[in-house]
Amino acid sequence: MSTTVKYLETKTGTLFIAGIAKKIELLNCPFCGTEPTIKYVGNEHTKRRLIEIKCPECRIKRTDKALRHGFGFLEKAAVEAWNQRVLK
Repeated sequence: MSTTVKYLETKTGTLFIAGIAKKIELLNCPFCGTEPTIKYVGNEHTKRRLIEIKCPECRIKRTDKALRHGFGFLEKAAVEAWNQRVLK
């Protein structure tokens, strides 16, 4: 059973977990330009942790999972990968 910790669907990009505010800088969707949402599944006590970054408009998504690393490492990897763009 997985537990959803938080959906980030605000325009400010501020995440609240356990009363701590955290700013996440996500670029808009590379295909349609809509602001993405971020979903955390699992917690620090489960082996399965998952972060999903998804565009609500065109429904493209990126999912990153980890067994040994915590959400800090996983979040950094997921956000860096989502924000990566091809230079023209």
